[in-house]
Amino acid sequence: PAEFRLSLYTLSYLVNRHDATAIDRFLSALGDHVRGVGGMAHYHLPVADDSKPVQRFGPLFDARIELREKHGRPEQRWHFPDDDCSTVWFGL
Repeated sequence: PAEFRLSLYTLSYLVNRHDATAIDRFLSALGDHVRGVGGMAHYHLPVADDSKPVQRFGPLFDARIELREKHGRPEQRWHFPDDDCSTVWFGL
């Protein structure tokens, strides 16, 4: 499982140049293909977690990882849309 891994850096290009419906279609089709071969995909979108693109496209993914730096140390928090739950902040 997950021998095929796809990394798309960054979704910003699509978000800044295409309408949300086209991006939905693209991400859904790409996700279907990746899942179809038992793979895993990672996407990067460098915007605030409460931004419109995150709210719109976040539910398309199994998990979303939010990053921040606090007191000079990197931290992460995971969000799971299917279960509508999030972890606490913890160090990397």
